Amino acid sequence: MPDNGRKPRRDWVALTLAIGLATAVNLIVVGVLLAAYYRGQKTGDYSLSENATQVLIAAFGGMIGVIGGYVGGSSVAKAATQSAERDQMLLNAQPIPDDGVQKVDIIGTVETTEASPDTS
Repeated sequence: MPDNGRKPRRDWVALTLAIGLATAVNLIVVGVLLAAYYRGQKTGDYSLSENATQVLIAAFGGMIGVIGGYVGGSSVAKAATQSAERDQMLLNAQPIPDDGVQKVDIIGTVETTEASPDTS
């Protein structure tokens, strides 16, 4: 797909999803920390509960999965574009005429020596 200075629609969709996902994760983190704070006010224990830890692990794991999916999809799309361009270039290439003569370009000088016949 030629680049006309515009971002493809899938990039805008990915950007929108990334902003939404980051906002959701930030809200989850703030909510979990506020819950730990208010629970600590009552009991004196300000540590995160096991459930809160699992929620944070799932949220950050999901974010990493989305980022990995986008990076992987972008690289596959780029590789497909490069492959199509290479195939088109090979189709447009001029064939080398095969007239039975092989041409060799020699760069530099070639030294020759005569071998003496074996006298033994």
